[in-house]
Amino acid sequence: MSTTSLTYQDYLAFPSDCWRHEVLAGEHVVSPRPDLRHQRTALRLLLQLEPQVTERGLGLVLPDVTVQLGRHQVVEPDITVLLPEHLDRAAKTRVIGAPDLVVEILSPNNRSHDCEQKRGIYAAHGVAEYWIVDPDQRTVAQLLLRGDSYVHAATATTAIISAVLPGVTIDLQKVW
Repeated sequence: MSTTSLTYQDYLAFPSDCWRHEVLAGEHVVSPRPDLRHQRTALRLLLQLEPQVTERGLGLVLPDVTVQLGRHQVVEPDITVLLPEHLDRAAKTRVIGAPDLVVEILSPNNRSHDCEQKRGIYAAHGVAEYWIVDPDQRTVAQLLLRGDSYVHAATATTAIISAVLPGVTIDLQKVW
């Protein structure tokens, strides 16, 4: 067992292949790229989220971008949102620091990472709002940061209203 904790520099050396590579707590985590259902769900969320954020000047929406949360935490959320006051976190190749909203879409192979491990990582690094989208159950769990941990604000089935993006509502009937 290695005692070396991987960093963003190590992440850069990972292969460009059909796998998703992340560094969670200094460990290399590899998972298959999302399936078509997952990608379709992400697209349908983006088609509603991005125009609302852009038209209201609420920030920047980024799909499938690399986020470096800390020295030993490099993640690839499905959707990342930065508020205007945090746009300086968007570097040329990645987001450096905590996004304001992160959306993860569950796949059979990533449930424990997204619901447990990444939840703790996002909370520890100050991600204010975290959505866990479950296409099987047709729900979105909305988690809001209170102190250094998340509280479960809602389980949305028809619509979700963002807490950090004023006036932004996603019609989930158009997602499923």
